Amino acid sequence: FELDFYDVYDLEKAFYGSYQDLFYEGGVNDRFTPKTSPNTKANNKGNSHVYIYDVSRSDTVMSFSVLYDYRVKGFPFDLKTASDVNSPNIIKISGNNVIFFQTMAGEIYAIGEDGKGAFNESGIVGTFNASNESYSTPAFGSIRDAGSKDMVVTSYAGEVHVLRTDTLNARGIFVEIPGSPLHSDYGFVSSATLGDIDNDSLDEILITGEDMFLRIAEYVDDSISLKDSVYLNAASWSQPLIMDDKIITLAFDGVVRGFSFDLKQIFSSNTENVQYTTSSPMAVDIDSDSVIEIIFVRGDGVVFSVSSETGETEFRRELPDYPFYTSPIVTDVDNNGELEIAILLYGRLFLLDYNGNIVNNYPVLAHDSSDIQSTPLAVDLNDDGGNDILVHTDNAILAGFSEKSIPGFPISTGQVSNSTPLVCDLDNDSLVDIVAVSDYQLIAYELDSKLNEYVWPSQHYNEKNNRLYPHGSVIRKGDNLIIPDENTYIYPNPAYSYFTLRFNTDTGEEFSYTIFDQAGTLKNSSESKKCHSGINEEFVSVEPLAPGFYILRLLVENDTEKRVKMFYFTVRK
Repeated sequence: FELDFYDVYDLEKAFYGSYQDLFYEGGVNDRFTPKTSPNTKANNKGNSHVYIYDVSRSDTVMSFSVLYDYRVKGFPFDLKTASDVNSPNIIKISGNNVIFFQTMAGEIYAIGEDGKGAFNESGIVGTFNASNESYSTPAFGSIRDAGSKDMVVTSYAGEVHVLRTDTLNARGIFVEIPGSPLHSDYGFVSSATLGDIDNDSLDEILITGEDMFLRIAEYVDDSISLKDSVYLNAASWSQPLIMDDKIITLAFDGVVRGFSFDLKQIFSSNTENVQYTTSSPMAVDIDSDSVIEIIFVRGDGVVFSVSSETGETEFRRELPDYPFYTSPIVTDVDNNGELEIAILLYGRLFLLDYNGNIVNNYPVLAHDSSDIQSTPLAVDLNDDGGNDILVHTDNAILAGFSEKSIPGFPISTGQVSNSTPLVCDLDNDSLVDIVAVSDYQLIAYELDSKLNEYVWPSQHYNEKNNRLYPHGSVIRKGDNLIIPDENTYIYPNPAYSYFTLRFNTDTGEEFSYTIFDQAGTLKNSSESKKCHSGINEEFVSVEPLAPGFYILRLLVENDTEKRVKMFYFTVRK
């Protein structure tokens, strides 16, 4: 090896065990220097994201260091002012993905997928509230007319700004809609939630504040104006939820309140507490009973699931730590169809099942952190087909938690951050991109992992900031979907160049499989394919696999249920 040139022959995998090969398969790279950037192609045509540095002098025994580098070219983007719990959001404008972010000083940035200002060099498209703080995440919806993308941000000065994203003034700043900003004598810490609650194809703006009111604003007669409000009995920093037939609020007193769209109270939960509740609730059918539950963590660290129809408590779980601002999400970490609740409490990640029980092996420490205010996210970090948990700690570490290893994590984003990341597809290649904010910078990373529809991608779930999760648990309540042992096996086993996967099912409609080695590393996976009642067979090539022992995980599912079966096989060459 030399510092500026090297040659490699007949090496199946350099740095074996890493997530990506360092070298072309069977090829020769022509550079190996301290400036080697992570652009060598792996066997799957992806980027290696391996960075070589600290290369020793050419007249000594060769040594060097290796690290993963997932950063997207063009990033980080430098921010002029600091952030707190402010978090990014993303929309498409004229077919292009644009990241929006508001700093504490009220500067609104619009950043393109190339890491540059989307509309001007500075990236700044709004400068509001410079003398007061803002903690909001921008919300986007059709406020002026159906199909428009209008932006709503709030401030602790008691202002709600509504801006057009299709019109800039001479200074390159988004134009406010007439009637904006709306004013309150008290501050807004929560962000706005948008939704069409009167079926006119236009979104209304819902906001709670420290004046103890839920407000609804709408666009009428070419102007934005207050439509209605209702007293909540307590101040609120929490996001309102918009469901099919009601609005849900959570306030400092730890009480969930349900209102009709004309703001008549339907119920209030029996969950009051003197410890301020500052997190936001979420809505999901967690227990597969066709009734959506409201899940939240109270200020004293008690997690509740209450009915969205009556407000009655369905489970109550006391946890040993207190939360501040961070909010719960749901995910399916073991890919069995049953959703779990992920919650961050002062440096520890808790996972609860749909009955409120703490899942085995949890809680876990979130990378030496003690005061996390960001919200966890659910995303596939290691391309195994199931979602993992992504956490951005207060000491600016992106940490991943999974039942399997997650190569390349943790990732340092800087020194300090309270911001929740954004998971998205910046460049429309179906791969996971992570946008994080830390230390006056907005950074983007791309992983060699496919984005799926079950992701929880941002602090408040979607671009309208409505924390209503559309996918419920699929809980087996009997053997309606079964994979009996009879006529279910792999043959031949051991396999030399191929084998046939044979399985029997009664009501299965689709199947897919994944193959892992003994270390749990994903080696192969299939697309979802149709299956039928009775015996099904699938031809599987083992040509890419080295000799050894492997595990095949078969997933069979129909509209309401999922079933997993494990197979074990050996490859010989």
